[in-house]
Amino acid sequence: LMFIDSNDRERFPDAVEELQKMLNEDELREAFVVIMCNKQDLPNAMSAEEIRSGIPDRVFRTHTTHVQACSAVNGEGIYE
Repeated sequence: LMFIDSNDRERFPDAVEELQKMLNEDELREAFVVIMCNKQDLPNAMSAEEIRSGIPDRVFRTHTTHVQACSAVNGEGIYE
């Protein structure tokens, strides 16, 4: 489970890099991946589709992955 700050475009590449590093670890090679795109309640937040397109396709080929839009403030996407 990885939370990404959808409103922080500047640090998004760092989050993607960290995700790739984690998924290269032996313990996580067969892990299921859920990426929570948090802060969707903010007006300039990247959409889940935008975040999905910024993650290398290799992640989706090597791991069962789900990208979920959410907002911890209003609970949207948390219970789905």
